[in-house]
Amino acid sequence: MWLFFYTDKDYEEFLLKNFSYYSALSNGNRKKFVGRLRRFLRQKHFSGREGLQITWEMKVYISAAAIQLTLGLDDYILSHFSEVIVYPSIFKSRTTGNMQKGETNAKGAVTLSWNDFQEGYRDPTDKLNLGLHEWTHALMLSNQMGIGEDELFTSYYRRWYFEAKPEFEELQHSTSPLLRDYAATNMAEFFAVCVETFFEQPQAFLKEEPNLFKQLATLLNQNPVGAGALPNKPFIQQKIDQAASNIIRYQLNPASMPGFNYASLITRGAFAALGIFFCFDFEFSAPMVSTTLAINSLFVFAEYYDRRKFSNFSLLLYDDRLTVCKKDEKVTDHFFHNLASIGINESDNHYLIEFKYPENGNVATKLYAFRFSEQSISMLREELQKTPVPVFFGQGHD
Repeated sequence: MWLFFYTDKDYEEFLLKNFSYYSALSNGNRKKFVGRLRRFLRQKHFSGREGLQITWEMKVYISAAAIQLTLGLDDYILSHFSEVIVYPSIFKSRTTGNMQKGETNAKGAVTLSWNDFQEGYRDPTDKLNLGLHEWTHALMLSNQMGIGEDELFTSYYRRWYFEAKPEFEELQHSTSPLLRDYAATNMAEFFAVCVETFFEQPQAFLKEEPNLFKQLATLLNQNPVGAGALPNKPFIQQKIDQAASNIIRYQLNPASMPGFNYASLITRGAFAALGIFFCFDFEFSAPMVSTTLAINSLFVFAEYYDRRKFSNFSLLLYDDRLTVCKKDEKVTDHFFHNLASIGINESDNHYLIEFKYPENGNVATKLYAFRFSEQSISMLREELQKTPVPVFFGQGHD
């Protein structure tokens, strides 16, 4: 509760004195930074270890690193990581048993050495920043666990991964004049080290690895080479344009039962009404009337519900995946590089889309039944033929 006693001016004074990234921002972006920082702080629980007392300044400093990382993103709270644990210095990890400066746990905790965190901001050009490093792990883990909070980051991360993978593999056999050796540990560490370098040596990064720099600038929606570490508008527009040009959105009316249509619904309703009329006209017993009503109503409701259940579904076709959505909720992703094949078969008045993919040493199958317009199915076929996945049309395949 005591956080509310601090004003925006208190935050601004602290950041101007201790945070060079903030000092380079425009007035508008400083206001955005402070507003996000205050909301972020309210969502986190800080605790000290080995007698370390957590102060307001420590909370602000550590949280500011997360806001620096996510300033270009729409969603920035990293809500899964609600616990921040701070040791005075290097500590023994309860997970690995190793002595560490920092650790980000998938269970929702970020652990830091306070001495090493401070050291990361004392020299803003040494490409070593523990705060940025660990919050980057938190951002990436959120994405990998399927709880990524920023839609464009989530959709673009996989593209960045494929662009970065060759650079990472090359680092396994050689040294880089730009990235420290720790980047060769695994792709998670490679990403975190890239982020540190991106913020602390952006000019060198752009010169040595221009493509990787631009991909990272698009992913984070920031360009530190631009004016004073501002999120760069061309990159923002580039990312929006990229999303718009590589996504085709189909509004679908899926059919879960072959041959389902409104005529069937009306017909069943008519039979229900006719059954009621004959029951009363011939003075059939009340139980028979009740049974007739119940059976016909059940069929009518089942088909109506079945229709309503799927009426808000959409299919998103990205350059790297197909995503089935219901309103704003992602139902499932099918990444092209993981798919064995895609089958599209016409069946009565709807289309069956079948995905086959490896799972636990076997080939698994998911089948969806959708209604498409002729124009939509033609566009879908055309786009799918551009992907690296074998696509089968017409009859089913083995």
